[in-house]
Amino acid sequence: MMLRNEISKVVRLLICLLLLAAFVPLAPASAATLLSDNFESYSAFPQGNWVNATGNGSWAISEISTKLAKQTQTTSTDYVMTNGQTSWTNYTYQARVQTGSTGSTTGILGRYADNNNYYLLALNNGNVVLKKKSGGTATVLQSAAYSFNTSTFYTLKLSMNGTTISGYVNGVQQVSVTDSSLSGGKIGIYTTGAGWWDDVLVSSGGDTSITIANPGFESSFSGWTTSGSTAISTSDHHSGSRSAKIQASGSQVSQTVTGLSANTAYTVSAWIMGQGAIGANGFGGREVTVNGNSPSWKQISVSFTTGASNTSVVIFARGTTSSDVRFDDFTLTSGGAGSGGDTQAPTVPTNLTAAAVSSSQINLSWTASTDNVGVTGYDVYRGTTLVGSPTATSFSDTGLNPSTSYSYTVKAKDAAGNVSPASNSASATTQSGGSQNPTLPSQVLYLKNWKLTLPIPKSPSDLSSPLEIVQPDLDTYSIDPWFKVVHDSDGYAVQFRANHGAVSTSGSKNPRSELREMKDNYSGTGSSSQMSWGTNDGKTHSMFIKQKVTHLTSVKPHTVVGQIHDASDDVTVFRVEGDNPGGVSTTAKIYITDGNNTHAYLLDSNYVLGTVFTVKVTASGGVLSYEYNGQAVPYTQTKNATGCYFKIGNYTQSNDTTAPGESQNAYAENWVYDYTVTHQ
Repeated sequence: MMLRNEISKVVRLLICLLLLAAFVPLAPASAATLLSDNFESYSAFPQGNWVNATGNGSWAISEISTKLAKQTQTTSTDYVMTNGQTSWTNYTYQARVQTGSTGSTTGILGRYADNNNYYLLALNNGNVVLKKKSGGTATVLQSAAYSFNTSTFYTLKLSMNGTTISGYVNGVQQVSVTDSSLSGGKIGIYTTGAGWWDDVLVSSGGDTSITIANPGFESSFSGWTTSGSTAISTSDHHSGSRSAKIQASGSQVSQTVTGLSANTAYTVSAWIMGQGAIGANGFGGREVTVNGNSPSWKQISVSFTTGASNTSVVIFARGTTSSDVRFDDFTLTSGGAGSGGDTQAPTVPTNLTAAAVSSSQINLSWTASTDNVGVTGYDVYRGTTLVGSPTATSFSDTGLNPSTSYSYTVKAKDAAGNVSPASNSASATTQSGGSQNPTLPSQVLYLKNWKLTLPIPKSPSDLSSPLEIVQPDLDTYSIDPWFKVVHDSDGYAVQFRANHGAVSTSGSKNPRSELREMKDNYSGTGSSSQMSWGTNDGKTHSMFIKQKVTHLTSVKPHTVVGQIHDASDDVTVFRVEGDNPGGVSTTAKIYITDGNNTHAYLLDSNYVLGTVFTVKVTASGGVLSYEYNGQAVPYTQTKNATGCYFKIGNYTQSNDTTAPGESQNAYAENWVYDYTVTHQ
């Protein structure tokens, strides 16, 4: 009898637990990234796991500001590239798409089994169209009017969940049907004419919140790292009783969040009151930010996608002006922005201006747009060609032809993929190109606002001071081998050479053949002629250099090939260190330095001497950001430096103290093909 009672109790307990479980909501399934591809690692197409399913078309990789997959033939019915797994069933697939003709059908494929069975979401003749092809028969499931053009990328998203098939453009649902014809399959890109694709992302599952330590600053700055002028505010807060207050441009609070998944889209959001920015870096890609400016509390968001091996991110809030700004209630969720309901495009950029500064460069600037959530960047068009996507309100278009007129427009965009109408058009004509077979460095590089320091004595009566050449003499100056025109298959360049045993400046034992930035149209050599700016002066200062290192010293094979210097010392430099100290280096490592930290960030672990590379450093709002070979570097520095100027050339790090026993004639050398310096 007692056994029967015990069994009865257990049964009743199990029933209660089952009933209780029925009322407890299940945790949402986490989103998993099935495929992510931005084509940046490809030199041709198809590569990776992409397959030309129809065996036709003129497929290639196109490089504008980033790499894109493109197809340019127009003579066949359809062109298809596929990727992924036939076992995929319920998933969301999105990609940025641009069509070469509004009459073509250009888009993305889902649940692709073969060329006779798939779903298609595409742009065609002023419509967004959802089609299926089943058993070889094509059927339009649904279409909706949608105005698009051939000069803009549109984010198409195809969601397949059971029998519900939905299509989105720029984050807004346009079509949705119930169809059970196809249950699973690969993804693909599709067109009947010319088209371009980028930023492919395939994900499965729902959004998941990621834990942030002390997201509302209720425990002061516990869990956060502060930089610059910051404080905890108890008088203004979105929720709770505290918020973070940032009191100067470039100051910030940041936190490293772990436990993320590689190749996965995430969105960081926060509430802001005042003018500032939030963002993310250190996740394996370009730093992303979104600006906010609101007199009352307002939520802003920005998205990013982790790299192939990245499982953490640094999220931050940053001041962008000298006025106080407050931040509160950070969140981090998987899934990129654009899947929600933001349908409002940013306002039109205004006051676009264009100015030719050389025979190959035009500088653009414009007035910032605003947005209900936040502007994430701008697309710059030369005619109908996208030439850049800056986050700032300025851009330098380089590599242009001499004596040629170019016309530009700019569009603003937000995190949801909404794009503004085009700005006003602005035109400029590049300067004349000069000599086709240059013999002087000034015919290769623009030298009007530079001073040259050489590793040779100033005069026979002053053997301890280096020779310096200023304008107007620099325009007609050349000296072999320290500063002269050279030429190879990569084009014309200026050779900068400095040897170990040479004379140097009073502030350094290391010799140099190096340009120092001066003011435009300067006269004389005094301090009044020297360029001087600040990293936090409200402007954006950038330097781009296209160059290659051809030779290094032996004992200490180190040299500097570009830097920002302030009133007293170098702020940051690009440093090249050979891999064979004591011998002949043919490979090297390239570093970004941070003050005295010579190895702050490794740009390239296996640079081959004689290979052309590009570097770029930008100082804006107290933050230094970098690019290498056209790609943003996931590394920044916070600096508040004054009296700054750029330097270009070769500054060998070898002298008798640091490299004893080195030959006095051992030298470091680099060739500079082009550069761009802007202050906007």
